[in-house]
Amino acid sequence: MRKSQYLGVKNPASDNLFYPTGLKPSIAAMLWGEETNRQRLMKDYEYIKQQVNLTELAAHFDYEMIRKESSRNCIMMKYGHHKIAITRDSDGHYTYYTIGNPAKIDSGSVIDFIMNRNHCDFQGAVSYLKQYEYIPDAH
Repeated sequence: MRKSQYLGVKNPASDNLFYPTGLKPSIAAMLWGEETNRQRLMKDYEYIKQQVNLTELAAHFDYEMIRKESSRNCIMMKYGHHKIAITRDSDGHYTYYTIGNPAKIDSGSVIDFIMNRNHCDFQGAVSYLKQYEYIPDAH
């Protein structure tokens, strides 16, 4: 059987495939090893969460470490009156939360940190962090 029988019908005018209802392009990726943009973005996301040190990234944004309030498991940092606590989970991912913010709006992973500081979307944060850590497109 040909690919077009699995994926859909080829449009002779544009050379694009039409996907029948219920058959997603991710199935094609599983069958033929093609990566979709979303899959590449999620792979980059996991790689970034493991590689980017959130305390160094916060220092890049002019946050200063508060040694008296920090411990081995929790690093306290401040920028003006804004104070954050940074921890590292057992899976190696850094997380942070804002002190004195009961709504927990400004908290999360390194991606959330960049999204809140640069006012960008998920994809923009991943792109920024890839440039920050000099991570190539294909790793």
